Amino acid sequence: EPAQDNLSVDMMHILKDYAINPYESMSEKGERMNYDLATLTRHVNLLREGKYLEPIDVSMGKGSGIVKLFKLTEKSIKIVGKQNLVGRGSIIHGFWMHKIKDYYMGKNFKAEIEWYAKSQNGLVDLAVFSSDGKKKIAVEIALSNKFGHEVENIGKCIQAGFEEVISCAPSQNILNGIKKEALNKLKNLNKVQFKLLREYYTG
Repeated sequence: EPAQDNLSVDMMHILKDYAINPYESMSEKGERMNYDLATLTRHVNLLREGKYLEPIDVSMGKGSGIVKLFKLTEKSIKIVGKQNLVGRGSIIHGFWMHKIKDYYMGKNFKAEIEWYAKSQNGLVDLAVFSSDGKKKIAVEIALSNKFGHEVENIGKCIQAGFEEVISCAPSQNILNGIKKEALNKLKNLNKVQFKLLREYYTG
């Protein structure tokens, strides 16, 4: 039986919120839930000690700090249900898809996570469409140095008819590796841009 009696009202409230809103920073969550950062941190630390939350650090890139996310443990899932995660990848991959979607929606674009490219029988991390439907942008998120795989994804996006393909990574090293591989494998990089993920993070 889940040990719910160990959890205070505040801890339960925060745990449920991490199930529903997994991609907020501590300061964003505190602000929305009306907790000052010290109080929220105290409750979160108790949840960590009780093995209800597992910390996941998202690096903003060299010298740009980290955003701390928390993943629900099996123990928590039994109490509050599964976490509301997007996509098939890791919580970090989902965090960036979520943030990039918010970024484009804030600029009046429509954005769809894991959009199905029928002609390629594959998924695009993020498909972005202008409100008049005239502009189509594909965004691919690369978190590791599997450069060949990332270049295949870029090629698929070009073949699926996107006017612009943006390859994003957390570090310049990964971006350089993808760019080098892309120059070797793809004939035309006119449609391709390379960006650091932190360009999409507004805090």
